[in-house]
Amino acid sequence: IKPGSTVLDIGTGSGAIAITICLEAPESIVTASDISEAALISASANAQSLGAKLSFHKADLFPNTSSNYDLIISNPPYISPSDYDKLPVHIRLNEPKNALYAAEEGLYYYRRILEAARQYLNPSGQILFEIGSNQADAIKSIAKKLDYAFVEIRQDLAGLDRYIIIDRD
Repeated sequence: IKPGSTVLDIGTGSGAIAITICLEAPESIVTASDISEAALISASANAQSLGAKLSFHKADLFPNTSSNYDLIISNPPYISPSDYDKLPVHIRLNEPKNALYAAEEGLYYYRRILEAARQYLNPSGQILFEIGSNQADAIKSIAKKLDYAFVEIRQDLAGLDRYIIIDRD
């Protein structure tokens, strides 16, 4: 993240990603959004306790601001309906379903973000997603259909497809 970069974390949850970016790249301007008021309260408290300065917005994806971003990051809900029932019980009992579950075989939020992101991204902007290990090809296909320029898939430490980087142009 270059100094002065503008970053949006969609679906911030506890704020871990947005707060880490603030602390690791303090010259960046970070915005975080979430649909859950409870998540935003928790994220704001976490940011305050760690001394991270960023703005939080209650939004169904993109905040209602006139800002454009160099980087949009999201770890959206991506558990498909068939996989949700297979999750360990402690996850289903302790995580809000709407933070995990996504329709369209887990692709619903990726599609929505990609359909709208171009209007929020600066011309050389990028989108970074955490993905389910079996979703890379489908998300890459969505991005290409929407005329995003470059897609790179990266693996986690276990060697599973886990991250996707998408260039706007």
